[in-house]
Amino acid sequence: MWISQPVALALALVLLGVLLGGLVTGYASRRRWGHRRDALVLANSEITDAGAARELQITEREHEMKGSLAVILGWSYLLRNAQNPPLGDQLDAIHDRIIRSGESLRLQVDTLLSQHKNRIEIAQAQWREFDLSHKVDALCADYVQAVDQHCLEAQLQPECFVFSSEYGVEQIFGHLVDNAAKYSPPGSIINVALKREHDSLILSVTDQGPGFPADIALRAPFVQGANPSSQPGVGLGLFIAESWATALKGSLSLLNSESGGAIASLRIPISAAPNLG
Repeated sequence: MWISQPVALALALVLLGVLLGGLVTGYASRRRWGHRRDALVLANSEITDAGAARELQITEREHEMKGSLAVILGWSYLLRNAQNPPLGDQLDAIHDRIIRSGESLRLQVDTLLSQHKNRIEIAQAQWREFDLSHKVDALCADYVQAVDQHCLEAQLQPECFVFSSEYGVEQIFGHLVDNAAKYSPPGSIINVALKREHDSLILSVTDQGPGFPADIALRAPFVQGANPSSQPGVGLGLFIAESWATALKGSLSLLNSESGGAIASLRIPISAAPNLG
C-alpha cells in the first residue's frame, strides 16, 4: 500500500507525540519517587539548587506540551491530506483552523518557556568585578561571523570596570546585536560603543535600519518590529534584554538616530547590588 509523503509525515508526528507522552509519564513517575526520597535535601538546598529544580520542571512541562501538540498536528495533517474527505471543502477549512491554532499555541508555549528560563537565569546570576571594555571586545570578535552580512564596528573606552554579571551582559549584547542585524539591510554597519558617564557605563548598539516604530511596544513579549512575517523569532529579544538590564540595576533605552537607524543603549551603574526581584 502506497502512502504519500504528507500522510507519512503526519503519522510520524503522531507516533512522536505518543512516544514523548510515554517518556514523560515514565520520567515523571521516577521524578516523583525521587522527590519523596530527597524531600529533606531539597528543603534545605541553596537557591541555585532550587533554580535547577524549577528549570527541570519547566523542561518536563515543555516535553508534555510539545508531545500533545505533535499528536494534535499529526492527526490534523493526516485528516487534511486524506482522500475523499466526508465534508469536502468545509472539512478542509476546519482542519486548516485546527492546524493554525495548534501552531500558534506551540509558538506561545515556546515563548512562555523562554520567559521562565530567563527568570531562572537572572535568579542564578553570578556577580563579580570585570573590565566591561575587554568583555565587549571579546563579544564583538565572537559575533563577527554571526552577523557576517553586516560590518560590525566597535568604539570602546578602555578600562571600564564594573561590578555586575558577565552572563547578563552577554545576554543583553547578544539580543541587541541580533536585533540590529535582523532589521538592518545586508552590508550595513552595526556600531557598538562603550563609554563611561559619571558613575555609569553606557553600552550602545546602533544600526542603519528603519528604526524603532513609534507606535509599538517592542519590549513586550510576542511583539516584533517592522516586517515580522519575514523575520525569525517571536519578538522576545528586547524583552529579555530589558529584563536583564533591570536585574543589573540598569536601564535599556530605545531611540532613533537623526541620521536614520535605531540606537539601543544599556546604562548600568559601575557598582550596585543585584536586583533579582
